[in-house]
Amino acid sequence: MTGEGDEDDVVLLSRMSLNRNAEEFLFPHRMDSSSLLPLLSGCDESVRNMYGQSRSYELNGTDDHTITLLREELCLPESADPRRPGRRLYRDSSGNRAFLVNSQDHFSLLSFMPGFQPNLQYQTLEKMDDILEQRFSYAVSMDLGYLRSKIERVGNGIQADIWLHLPALSRFGNFSEVLAHAQREGMQLSSFGSRGDSSLGQVYQLSCRGVLGDNEAETLEKLALVVLEFIHYERESRRSLMEGGTLEFIDVLWRDYAVLRHSRLLGLRESFELLSRLSLGQSLGILPGDRAVSRALFFLTQPAHIRHVSGSEGEGEESEQTVDDFARQRADIFRLGLSS
Repeated sequence: MTGEGDEDDVVLLSRMSLNRNAEEFLFPHRMDSSSLLPLLSGCDESVRNMYGQSRSYELNGTDDHTITLLREELCLPESADPRRPGRRLYRDSSGNRAFLVNSQDHFSLLSFMPGFQPNLQYQTLEKMDDILEQRFSYAVSMDLGYLRSKIERVGNGIQADIWLHLPALSRFGNFSEVLAHAQREGMQLSSFGSRGDSSLGQVYQLSCRGVLGDNEAETLEKLALVVLEFIHYERESRRSLMEGGTLEFIDVLWRDYAVLRHSRLLGLRESFELLSRLSLGQSLGILPGDRAVSRALFFLTQPAHIRHVSGSEGEGEESEQTVDDFARQRADIFRLGLSS
């Protein structure tokens, strides 16, 4: 995922998916092996028409490191078991589109965009959806919408996840009003990296699913209202920081920038806290640098990516024996990214 997008001073990344099932097959958790070949062959044909050039992963035979890497790249849901036979992931050459087969539903069409561009993102998915529907007849009810493997997800099949950078809101603790609005609309706010209440780098994931009775336009409108409210409150909080813009605050931002530019060892949590303040300083016009690079570093300096860069894919999680190597490699990535 590359480039710039609307509202990308607050929204790091948007992922949207359309989820469908083919009426001629049982749901993935009930499929037998005889059904896999025709379904996967049809997917191969559709992907050629969607993407042209693509890369595919047979998830049942993919090593643990690559699975973790794909999860860090937000292509695979944390909750899904990738090892069931017939699970496959396709990605286009840009990395901005993906197609997940036989996860919780037969088909999950995925779009990744920087910033917040829900209508454009939905249009991208619609084009993919039209191509896929030329090959498969969808399981759909005129009354209920698209049928899903979990009955509570029946409806328009939209799911959106928005990664929000909220350092000023986190600092002032002004979440209650906007969070209440999100919860009333059935949305959830969770910490980045699944690390409990303490979110890495003040990044939060807002999750929205289309609900029974809402059409696509209604789901997108509700999502936009909540996301724009988060953006408004975060920007107001940033203005408050600037209005109280003491030399001490500005000095802290520059010190953090210097640490990222010159450190030789950086731990995961420390690097995310520094990166959060770097991104904040850039959005306020205090610190130099490309915000697109800073945004990418939130995702490229997680553990599996560090293992990938360091060539230690076969090893386990960071251990006492390797922690310095990971910290050194992470610091190298930051120095390289911020010097460009």
